[in-house]
Amino acid sequence: MDNLDKIYSEVAEEMGLSRGQIQSIAESQFSLVANTFKAKKLDNVRLQYLGTFKVKPARLKYLSPQAQELIKKNNDGTT
Repeated sequence: MDNLDKIYSEVAEEMGLSRGQIQSIAESQFSLVANTFKAKKLDNVRLQYLGTFKVKPARLKYLSPQAQELIKKNNDGTT
């Protein structure tokens, strides 16, 4: 059992929930970031105490032309 599993188990016991529920709660914030980026909305996502996650401008050249157009519209304030 690694440290993370131990923490999940301890919190689950303390809170009266299953270990799976605690793991789901802990990982949900990262799923939010991943799903937001996968949706290609290119919104910034702020997680309190962790920081703001956003698409780096240098990485935009690797995106599809449709995504680049969406970014341009967002920056121009036309959407």
